[in-house]
Amino acid sequence: MQLGEWTGRLGDEQLRGILVALSDAFAEVARALRQDGSPGDDTVSTSSPTSHNVFGDEQLAVDVLADRLVRDRLLRQPGVSLVTSEEDTAETRSAHGGEYAVAYDPLDGSSVLGCNFAVGSIFGIWRATDTLVGKSGNDMVAAGCAVYGPRTQMVFAVRPEGYKMPEEAVGAVEFIHLPSSAVGTAPGASSTPNTVGNIPWRHLRTFDRNALTASTAKVFAPGNLRMTATLPNYDALVRHWMAARLTLRYTGAMVPDVYQLLVRRGGIFCNPSPAADAKLRLVYEVLPLAFLVESVGGTSSDGHGDAAPLLSRRIADVCERTQVALGSPEEVARFERTLGALD
Repeated sequence: MQLGEWTGRLGDEQLRGILVALSDAFAEVARALRQDGSPGDDTVSTSSPTSHNVFGDEQLAVDVLADRLVRDRLLRQPGVSLVTSEEDTAETRSAHGGEYAVAYDPLDGSSVLGCNFAVGSIFGIWRATDTLVGKSGNDMVAAGCAVYGPRTQMVFAVRPEGYKMPEEAVGAVEFIHLPSSAVGTAPGASSTPNTVGNIPWRHLRTFDRNALTASTAKVFAPGNLRMTATLPNYDALVRHWMAARLTLRYTGAMVPDVYQLLVRRGGIFCNPSPAADAKLRLVYEVLPLAFLVESVGGTSSDGHGDAAPLLSRRIADVCERTQVALGSPEEVARFERTLGALD
């Protein structure tokens, strides 16, 4: 099944158009990444920063290009009300006046791209017409990511309420990008291209809503590992996971580090940090991936526990940063007990 056909079953043409536009943009980003190194082509350079974003991060040419590719696709969609991204945090209004606001990180992990590691894109979709300030993760209607590795894949979840969900939509659904030459030749692929999008994406698999609910953690991805030198409890937590013989698998790019939890059906990603030093962006990275993980039975936390669930946290500023733990409920609970809030 193609992505255009799958999204057509949602019964919401605006949301369908946004998801297909994102898939087309992600296919273009994937193609651009594979062009890096072409003589005289600096638009996809991963070597020298061209500027800095509002977070103070170096912007590579490929960051800017990825942002433009996604933004241009979204702003042409009738269903979009506004867009905002990690590279350009201004809430840019669409001329169409749609129902949905989209926040995205166009190229998560670009700092490891020069090493040819897998990287990704992240997106969250809210029903909002003027601003995301005041909204929470629980207000999202869909969220997910694209993974750019040996294969290009897109995985996302849609909140069931208010939509005609396809049978395969329970939990999260994943699509694989097919080069034009592969359409009709790959196993299970349709012989005709996506009739809504320009790029064919074939349904690959579905992660059910309980994929992580009672799972046994298999991998751990400890971000900000240098903090073990100053946070004894974090050091103890990492040592516990090692003693429990979990596999340490961390690349420095949040998308593949979280995506592996779905594929392995268990594990934890964490990035502990005092609020003043937090690196991960609440709106562009944390809330969308928390939504995705919780859609398949995992849990998420910023350290405040059940008293203040992460997805209930109201957005005070689109530039907020936070610590986070995502994954198997048992291990996220262990993170909360051991570290908690570091405010």
